[in-house]
Amino acid sequence: LPVAHWVAGRLEHWVRHVLRPEALSRYGVFEPGAVGSLLDGLYRSGGDWRHGNKVLALVVFQRFCETYL
Repeated sequence: LPVAHWVAGRLEHWVRHVLRPEALSRYGVFEPGAVGSLLDGLYRSGGDWRHGNKVLALVVFQRFCETYL
C-alpha cells in the first residue's frame, strides 16, 4: 500500500489535525513536541517519507483513544 504517498499528499491537513498538540496532550501518551518535530521534518520539502507507516500508526492510535477512551 502506498501509505507514505497518502500521508504525504492529500492527508497532510487531516494528519496535522489529528496529531495537533492539544489533542495529543489530552491522553498523555505521546510527547506533542516530538510528534510536531517529526511531522515538520517529514512535511518539509524533501522530507524523508520512509517513516510514513509510523505517522499513520500515530494517527490510528490517537483516533482509537478519541473514540474509545
